[in-house]
Amino acid sequence: MTKTFIILTILLLVAAQSRAPEAMASGVTLRSVIMVRGDMVRLSDLFTGLQPGQDCDIGPSPAPGKRIVIPPGQLAAIASEFGIDWQPDLAYQSATLERLARTVTRDEVLAVLRPALIGNGASPDSDFSLASFVAPMLPIDMKSPPEIQALDLDNQTGRFSAVMLFPGSQSDGLTMRVVGRAEQQIGVVALTHTLPPGARLAAGDLQVVRIRLNGLRGVPLTAIADADGMVLKRSAGDGTPLLRDMLIRPMLIDRGRPVVLRLQSAGLQLTAAGTALEAGASGDRIHVVNSLSRAILVGQITDSAEIEIDPGTAPVVGQAIGGQNGLPKVPDAIMTGRYAQEAQYR
Repeated sequence: MTKTFIILTILLLVAAQSRAPEAMASGVTLRSVIMVRGDMVRLSDLFTGLQPGQDCDIGPSPAPGKRIVIPPGQLAAIASEFGIDWQPDLAYQSATLERLARTVTRDEVLAVLRPALIGNGASPDSDFSLASFVAPMLPIDMKSPPEIQALDLDNQTGRFSAVMLFPGSQSDGLTMRVVGRAEQQIGVVALTHTLPPGARLAAGDLQVVRIRLNGLRGVPLTAIADADGMVLKRSAGDGTPLLRDMLIRPMLIDRGRPVVLRLQSAGLQLTAAGTALEAGASGDRIHVVNSLSRAILVGQITDSAEIEIDPGTAPVVGQAIGGQNGLPKVPDAIMTGRYAQEAQYR
């Protein structure tokens, strides 16, 4: 085995040396790796040192991004056909030829589709996405944006399809079909970090993000001012969009708390001591009892210790019968809406 390998090696070296003067004399050499830009392969892509007038097209190049390997026998045949004084130095000598290419991106396609879809009725606030997008390879010099040959949009579902043409040096160019969806977006208030239940929100906890409208399951808050100062009912994570039913206003007054009752009427302002019969937040209207007269009134919470009594409130006198906090029972006749649900006095 070793003796045979040595003999073959000597024979190849002798053959190479016998052809060397001829190759040097002709001045023609082979390029082993060739990068082609155009759609045709020229003789000068394969060989250097050609004589004036010898260069010409010899065949089509590979598809963009593809490569081919030209074996020694085919190289010798090409050289012979075009009158080039060249022969392979070794039996395994070959040339690798690759077509330069660029990849079409989603953004490149959407940049053309977006204005066309909006012109066909899609909302400008939509998020446009492509489904199962396979990026095609184009010749490296094909820089022109694609042209829309056909476009179909379903405004009810937002689904669309389009046929697009990438014009090139060839008469037909490259045609591709894309499908996708236009989904309307909305700016909503979301958390910047995770917060526990009962946390009172501040501006630093909040941000405005854009999300798909069909992904919401409730009424979202769209301005940070709407959430600033509100309290979370339950824990929520970073980036969670805030819905109205996730928040409550902070309670300023607890049930049974002593408060100051203020009544302004006919230019006079009267004050009295009272007790809150309900818990409430700033701006809530709750029932209170006058500590002296035991009359039950309705007023609006203005701060953590004051109630602005409604001037038109007709006082109701209750019987103090003990029970929790010793508060009188509020007659059913004036317990409506939220008050009837939240206040249960015995």
